[in-house]
Amino acid sequence: MLNELRAFIDHISRCYRPNVTKDFIEKNLWKARNHLKRAILDCAKNVILALADRTEDFFHQTRHLYLTEVNKGAFFPELYAYRQKAIEATRDARLHETKATEKESWDKYQKAMNAYSKLDAHIRDNVDSVNWASYCTTPAYPQIEYKQSRIELAQEEPKTNSTQDSSLGREPENGAVDGTTTTK
Repeated sequence: MLNELRAFIDHISRCYRPNVTKDFIEKNLWKARNHLKRAILDCAKNVILALADRTEDFFHQTRHLYLTEVNKGAFFPELYAYRQKAIEATRDARLHETKATEKESWDKYQKAMNAYSKLDAHIRDNVDSVNWASYCTTPAYPQIEYKQSRIELAQEEPKTNSTQDSSLGREPENGAVDGTTTTK
């Protein structure tokens, strides 16, 4: 994307050279326009990639959960359908990028972004129910938090046993509670 913007600025700056013809200016403006369009497509690709990474993190973190139990079984079929549509739309956009016209190419990437946005929204709307499923599956399983940037696990601090020797991380010798040893 940055290279496309650099090329865009380069073509614009060429138009301000001394003693250039009108054809030269039009040619460079046309090239600048094309670089700008490719930069916009690169932005769309980055949005798709970010949303895809975030949803794949969700699938990785929930791989041991019974997602078919969430919302009385309604969550998983919709989740799978949204995911398939997003993957297919992205694949279609990539396959037709060089063959399609500018508008068709942009429309295909827009469709892929919208598909991933629907998948992302579906996950965000149901994250509390997914946490409920994780609690029902395994009470010790950490809760899932679907954040804006990425999915993160909320980890509880490990509980320490008051009878543990804090300096060594093991039980004290001879049954002493305070960590000191006693001799008989």
